[in-house]
Amino acid sequence: MPWFTTLRMPDGRTVEVFGDPTPREWRELEEAIDPVDGVRGQVAGEHLLAWTPPVLHEESDAELRRLVSEDLRDPWIPVRIVPALGMVTVTTTLPAREAAARRLLVRQIEAVPALRRRLGQHLKVSVDHVLEPAA
Repeated sequence: MPWFTTLRMPDGRTVEVFGDPTPREWRELEEAIDPVDGVRGQVAGEHLLAWTPPVLHEESDAELRRLVSEDLRDPWIPVRIVPALGMVTVTTTLPAREAAARRLLVRQIEAVPALRRRLGQHLKVSVDHVLEPAA
């Protein structure tokens, strides 16, 4: 699943979405981003949808969900990929008590072939946004 679609944002921006990016598409994605900010994407099953320019997940999600097949809609994991660091960060908040769910997300992301091909053995997954219960 190489190039996937072009989204037209309400403000007029055009966003190129790549499905399971090829090496050439990874280069295009990485040239279009701030190396610290990273590439925005969605892990959908064993697939990765990644886009440029780096629009927010909230801006792209509704249209992307409409375009992908139903079997790829859940789980739908929003991620930020920083290739220079080999880091994939889950960009959603998870309850702190759901350690098993976090481990499952990490394993699912680690198994995505497009991420493994690009980041190889250096692939690290971070689930930074944990919602702690109030004291």
